[in-house]
This record gives sequence, C-alpha cells and structure tokens, in this order.
Amino acid sequence: MLIDKVILHWVPKSDSTKPLTLSDNFADEVDRTFWQKKIEKSFEKKGCYMIEFIGSTPGTLGTLIRGLKASMNASKYIEISRQVAELLFREQNKHNISDGFLIIIKGKTDEEKEYICLLKLEGIEGSEAKFNSDRKSYDLKHLESILLTQKTKVFKMAYFILDGHSFMKIYAMDDQINGENIASFWLKNFLGCKLLDTPENLTKKVFEFVKDFSMSRRLKPEEGIDLRTALYSEFKSNRKTIKLSRMAKNHVPPDLLEYFNNKASKEQIPLYEFEKKFSPSISKYLSYRQFFLEEDIFVKIPSAVIDEQNLVYIRNTKDGRILEVKARIMKEK
Repeated sequence: MLIDKVILHWVPKSDSTKPLTLSDNFADEVDRTFWQKKIEKSFEKKGCYMIEFIGSTPGTLGTLIRGLKASMNASKYIEISRQVAELLFREQNKHNISDGFLIIIKGKTDEEKEYICLLKLEGIEGSEAKFNSDRKSYDLKHLESILLTQKTKVFKMAYFILDGHSFMKIYAMDDQINGENIASFWLKNFLGCKLLDTPENLTKKVFEFVKDFSMSRRLKPEEGIDLRTALYSEFKSNRKTIKLSRMAKNHVPPDLLEYFNNKASKEQIPLYEFEKKFSPSISKYLSYRQFFLEEDIFVKIPSAVIDEQNLVYIRNTKDGRILEVKARIMKEK
C-alpha cells in the first residue's frame, strides 16, 4: 500500500463551541509507514465490514470521493477535501458523537488500484495537533507522537478502492462499537452506505453476536462458557455453512432460546443457513498462541488480541520475555 496525499481537518460536532478548522494545505512530514499500519490494522478490527452505497448509487460523499480520485490539481483536491469535512460536520449533530480530526489519505493499493481513505480520530482535542499558521495546515507529526503514546484513541475508517470512475470495494470500520456494528451516523448518514450481505460479513456478524451473547448476565457462568466453546467448535469445523438457528437450538439454554432468536432478528443477525467465510479479523480470533509460563501456568490467547496490544502485552526484559494480561474475568468455571 502506498500513500500519496494526506490532509487533516478538525471537525467538531455541529453544536460544539469549538469551531470547524479546515486546512488550506497538505500535511507536512507525514510518517507514511505509521499511517499505512493504521489503515492495515483497521481491516483486522472486529468492527470492519464491506459496505455498499444505499440503493447502489453513490450519494453526496460518493460524488466527493470520485472528485478526490479524479483531481489532478492540488487546490481542487484540497477544496473537495474541505467539502468532505463540512459534510461530516453537518452529520455530527447528536450528543453522543465526539469531536475529532478527519484525515483524508489518497494512495494506491498493492494491486496498483487507487484508493481514498477517511480516518476519524476521536477523543482527541484540537489543541493536541499543532496548527501551522504559516502553512495553514495541522502538524501531523505531533499527532502521530500522541497516538503512539496513547494507544486507546478511538477512530473510524472508510476505505474506497476505485477503478477509473467505478467503486470496486468499500470498507467501513468503527472502533467504538456500542450495540451496533458501525455507528449509524458514520455508515448511513455520512457515508450513505449499508452493510453488504456477503458470506464474509454474515459470518462475522454471527460470530460477534454469539460471542457477545455468551457474556450476557442472563447466562450462568458455565452456560456462557459452553456457548462460547460451541461457537469456536462450529467455526473451526469442516462444515461449509453456518446456521445460527441450529447452533442456538443445540447450545442456548431452552428458557433463553426465544429471547436469543428475537434479539438476533432485531439486530439483523441471520438465523438462516449461509456459506461460512472468514474475514481476516475472525481468522485471527480462531487462531491461538499458547504460552507455558513458570509454575506450570498455561495460557491460551487469540492471536488477534495479542496483535491489538490493548489487553495483552509481551515485553522483553533483562530476565526474559514477560507476558502481561490486563483483562477482566468475565466468567469462571
């Protein structure tokens, strides 16, 4: 993946006391490797899905994305990027939406197809990236150092791969999932898109739904563990399809089966049978790394959790490698 152009805008909520601050220039001194890894990691997040335009027709944002892709003139590109930021500003009109930076990146994929990537960094104050009044743009280098030291910053992503005037693939990611797969304002209102019902997306939705349900307080500890075990067994089996209703009938407690099915229907989780196909993030959750520690301690951790470096850390010390786990105990058997 190559990164060509990067521009940064400060986009608060539309009712914020802080002003919308738009750059008049591209970001200077961009650490392209840093942002390349940020984008690549986005595809491994549990909240990353393939999406499509509602009605299969690009809306306002889709038209602007095409304009960014086609623009050969720097001033024209910058002007369109400002229009993208202004569109986001108008859509950020709810109390639970955070102020943040919108980073717009243009480049090429490994297959030499052009892409436009939108990253929204949340939980970051405008003062945390220095505005260069001479260049009339933000100092991206200062923001990079903040993100390196504070790994918990939340962000959203949209990634458009284009071939000429046509959209080949579109992805969206929301790192702050709370009840929904992707925040409605980001997916529907801003991007003008909906989730694509591909086998990969459906497989991921079922996996996340059952995994989250297994942590429900409605389940006894042993019931939650049994359901989680059944989920991993089903996904690792040689069976080519998934049927959630069958899994639920066999592994959800009878007194909760109706509640489970109703909840799945309400959240648009498919109960019917479909082809099983894994996304990169699910593949990593199904693969494990095993650690044998001193005092006969044995630990088994999903590879995805280790890669995220959020709950599990492997540190090199003078006494050897140390495994640190900072995760809440959800169930005990």
